[in-house]
Amino acid sequence: MEIALAHRAESTFAVRESVAVRFGEKRLEPVILSNYSIADLDIPYNPNRSGRNLMFMAGNMQSFHGVSECIEAVSRAKEHYPDVSLTLVGNVREDLDGYINESDHNGFITSTGFLPYREMYEKLNEGVAGLLVFQPTYHNISIGLPNKLFDYMLLGLPVIASDLPEIRNVVNRADCGILIDPTSVDDIADAISYLFEHPEDARRMGANGRKAVLERYNWSAMEADFLQAYRHLDGAHAKPT
Repeated sequence: MEIALAHRAESTFAVRESVAVRFGEKRLEPVILSNYSIADLDIPYNPNRSGRNLMFMAGNMQSFHGVSECIEAVSRAKEHYPDVSLTLVGNVREDLDGYINESDHNGFITSTGFLPYREMYEKLNEGVAGLLVFQPTYHNISIGLPNKLFDYMLLGLPVIASDLPEIRNVVNRADCGILIDPTSVDDIADAISYLFEHPEDARRMGANGRKAVLERYNWSAMEADFLQAYRHLDGAHAKPT
């Protein structure tokens, strides 16, 4: 159905090359329009981060975001780093709320609920690293990229991210964080410990990520492609004079 409808459209878009391949096999050439961050917002950049506040962001937190795995990993890290904390930025579903608010977790978790865009960035700026632990059972993340990755990178936060194909491509290319098995609490906890024990490396990864977003992974580049696609349509519909 998707391919059939695409053949009837005058222009098609795909969020990543891996999605575009499916259309290319049917002789379609979609415009790649990735969901990058808006890089020209006036958000302060803090290159000298301190403390041990980890950030976890999701618009509407669900189990496939890896919330439980991250909480358990931070709980383990707390055995070695008593001042570690975890800030959850976004709405928490009721089925996770009870788990998050268990007495064992109350001491190190803060939940902000929904925040407007600018306030979200200001809150994330208080952290030292960003957690992006999508579970492999969530198919969409295997063929797409979460804009949360680029939000972390824009702020200069090193990322601890799922070793899934599209995320791996960005993190490896930008050298902006540590890839982990998202189902392994030990893997997540080890990555947290590494960043705490190697602050200079953490700062280097964060700076690399920010540079990559400012130069490559930003909406301005996608906006130009988007507008060009519409100009092409306008030209195709222009009546001869």
